[in-house]
Amino acid sequence: MKQERLNFDPVKEVNYLRKFLGESRKHQLEREVSTSLAELLLSEYSHDYLWDGEKIIDKETGIKAGDLSENCEFESQRLKNIEGELKKGKELVVCVSPKNAELDYPDDMVDFWKKGEGEKLTLMRFKTKMSEWELKDFELMNKDGYKLADLIGMLSLAKENRGTSMNLIEQVARNLTTEFEMEFGEKVYLDGEMMTRLYIAIRLEVERKSREIGIESRNYVMLPLEIKNYLYGELKVKRTSGGGCGGSSLSGQFGSEGIIIINTSDGISFRKGSTEGLNYCSKCGCWYSGDKCPICK
Repeated sequence: MKQERLNFDPVKEVNYLRKFLGESRKHQLEREVSTSLAELLLSEYSHDYLWDGEKIIDKETGIKAGDLSENCEFESQRLKNIEGELKKGKELVVCVSPKNAELDYPDDMVDFWKKGEGEKLTLMRFKTKMSEWELKDFELMNKDGYKLADLIGMLSLAKENRGTSMNLIEQVARNLTTEFEMEFGEKVYLDGEMMTRLYIAIRLEVERKSREIGIESRNYVMLPLEIKNYLYGELKVKRTSGGGCGGSSLSGQFGSEGIIIINTSDGISFRKGSTEGLNYCSKCGCWYSGDKCPICK
C-alpha cells in the first residue's frame, strides 16, 4: 500500500499553529488532532483527490472524477453539485448518500469533501446508523460555519458501536493537551517531536479507552500514572498504513521506560525504569511482573 499521505503531520502543524496565540492555539490544536483521529478511527473510507479550480481529479490516476461517474446519471449530477460548491470557495462540502438498492448503496453514508493545502482535496466517507428522518434533517440543515469535527459529532456513526466516539476523542485530546501544556509549556506548540508525542499519546489513549469503556465515554477518567507514561515514557514512533486509501498515519508505543510497580512484603511502591520483560496494566498505566497487576487484580 502506498504511504503518500500522512494523517497528521506535526511539522506542518507547528508552522500552522504559529498563526494563533494563547488559548485559541490550544483549541485549534485540539480540533486538528480530533479531526485527524476522527478521519482515521471513525471513517469507513478516505481518499485523496485534487481540485484544479474546476474539476475534481483522482490523485492516483489523474482521471477526472466526472469521467468515472458518467455512466450513472445520479452520481454524475451529484458530483457536479459538489464541484459547484467548491467553485464557490467552500472549504468543506457535505453530501448525504442514503441507502438505495437500485444504485447499489447498501448503507446510509455521509461524505465530507475537505480542501487541504494547494490542490489537495480529501474525501472522507462515514457510515451512519440514523433514522430516515434524522438523516434528512442533517442533510437539510445549514452547515455553513460548522467545523468538520462538529458535523461528525452530530452523526450517529456505525463505528461508534465498536467503542470509539467523537466525544471520547475530543475529551482525550482536551485532557492530554492540557497536561502536556502544563508540563512543557509553549514547547507543545513549537516542537515537532513534542507534538508527535502528544498526538500518539492521544491516539493510544483513545484506542485503549475504547476497548475498556466502550461508548460510555461520559465516564472517562485518566489516571495520573497513565499521564506520566505519556509525558515521560520512552516513545517509539512508527508510520503505519491507514488513515485513508493510499495513506498512512502516525502510531507508536510508550514503554521501554515506564512506571513500574514493586510489590514486596512491605507493600506496593513505584519506580521508573526499564519495562523489558514486564506486563503493562491498561487500567492503572503501570508495568509489573507476574500474572496479575498487584493494584488492579
